[in-house]
Amino acid sequence: MFGRRNHMFADYHVHTEFSNDSVYPLEEVIRDAIAMQMDEICFTDHVDYGVKKDRERPLSLPEQKDKQYLNVDYPAYAARIKELRQIYGTRIDIRMGLEFGIQRHTFPQFEKLLHSALFDANPLDFIILSVHQVDNKEFWTQEFQKGKSQREYNELYYQELLNVVREYKEYSVLGHLDHISRYDLKGIYPFEKVRPIVTEILKTVIKIRIKCKKTLANICVIIYTIDVRRRHMEKIAAMIQATLGIIEALVGISAILMWIADHRRD
Repeated sequence: MFGRRNHMFADYHVHTEFSNDSVYPLEEVIRDAIAMQMDEICFTDHVDYGVKKDRERPLSLPEQKDKQYLNVDYPAYAARIKELRQIYGTRIDIRMGLEFGIQRHTFPQFEKLLHSALFDANPLDFIILSVHQVDNKEFWTQEFQKGKSQREYNELYYQELLNVVREYKEYSVLGHLDHISRYDLKGIYPFEKVRPIVTEILKTVIKIRIKCKKTLANICVIIYTIDVRRRHMEKIAAMIQATLGIIEALVGISAILMWIADHRRD
């Protein structure tokens, strides 16, 4: 942490020029992070199979300008991050991740990507799991919401998210759980109506992370609720706090066991 604080100042959800929704040059992001005295930054540019495809050949100039339907250029992405680590690595820790916009029918493509030779030399440090589309229909264009009541598209979104976290396990954190609310033109859908399924999503994520034997201290659920009213944020936070109480106990037990193991070796 470069000795500046007794806590870490980091950002693990950062998009750059390598994503279709950003024009922020990667090196400029790093320079800005250093100027803000950040300790660590992790780039998590977009991969959304189903609505986007990989770059299978060099792109013409018009194609480069129209990135809407393309995933990250993986070789160039990894090479650029490696290059910038060499330049700025003594001033800030630079991590390489991806944000997986997953749908159930795209599981095979993500599994193939994750276990491909692309990342053998430069393994991913972090993966955000998100649901940005359902049935290849985008939220931001209103294609998914079209012809459905507010209840229908909210319930369908959360059910898809629950189905995804029940089945897909190769990720670090769950991103912006309430993503559908950002594009809800009918206003904020009452939280009480989705509380049961949100609770089930959180329980599923925590249960699976423990079962998969991930490092207990790294079991976490990230929810970005920028567009949700404060009272909904407080309700979700209360639910997370209750479930994390169990995890804190497990982390404490884990620390004790590690201490015992260390002293046995001594």
